[in-house]
Amino acid sequence: MKNEALGFIETKGFTGIVKAQDSMPKTGNIDFYKLLQIGGGHVITIFKGELADLQYAIERNINKENIPNLHFSKIIEGPHEEIYEIASDKINNRKEILKGQSLALIETKGFVPMVFATDKALKSGDVHITNWLSIGGGISTSILRGDVASCHSAVEEAEKIIPKGFEYNTLIIENPNEQIDEKLPIFSKLKKKKENINNNLDDRKAVGVVETKSFSALLYGIDKGLKKGATQVVGIYKVGSMYISASFEGEVSEVESTVMEAKKQIDKMSHCDAYIIIPNRHKDVRTIL
Repeated sequence: MKNEALGFIETKGFTGIVKAQDSMPKTGNIDFYKLLQIGGGHVITIFKGELADLQYAIERNINKENIPNLHFSKIIEGPHEEIYEIASDKINNRKEILKGQSLALIETKGFVPMVFATDKALKSGDVHITNWLSIGGGISTSILRGDVASCHSAVEEAEKIIPKGFEYNTLIIENPNEQIDEKLPIFSKLKKKKENINNNLDDRKAVGVVETKSFSALLYGIDKGLKKGATQVVGIYKVGSMYISASFEGEVSEVESTVMEAKKQIDKMSHCDAYIIIPNRHKDVRTIL
């Protein structure tokens, strides 16, 4: 398709999306592409079509007077091919190919600003999308990997176009700890059933947990903490309402070093909402880690 584009509309609540879903196709030769819900009441509808048709449909219909609780809307002209993976919520597995490369994270207040900035980042150099996530409240993060220079270039270009008021965090980890490769892009869920117990946990070792409201800040804290103390990451947990946590295990002194360094680094980027160190944990702790 010549001059192909994607149009994104994001609202808080479902009512505005219904209105957009009805009005957009009525005023342009465009096709519905995908509906996404990312938590915190944020809903996104995506349309595909010619640039001119999408521009006309959005200019005619998408504004705060016409769309209840409109959060953000944007057209991406000539999207990078990997943007379609984000838009369809089907990221190709590049974990083994990109393992060990630098990390670049783009975190915004809303899904659409994140996609817009990520498209610019992908077009800026040799980086690739490995995953995206939302931690609630509309806070959305894309995870890119590539060589050091490309990651710096990607983040710099993304930061230039994130709309004012929608910024949250950006991050580059040039030489990520090997455990980050093991955990990304997998996130543990709080476990309730006995068969889900993490059998790798050693009840004789200490456990530490840090918690924040920024995935970028958490990952930065994890990387720095692991480089400070000889511990293992047990899991990364999306708790909801923007809270995201990481747990570690090891000898007491090492867990203390890891957790305190992680807290220190998280506070540089965001705020460490809570942290704990349990020197002699009860065996039941393993049922939820």
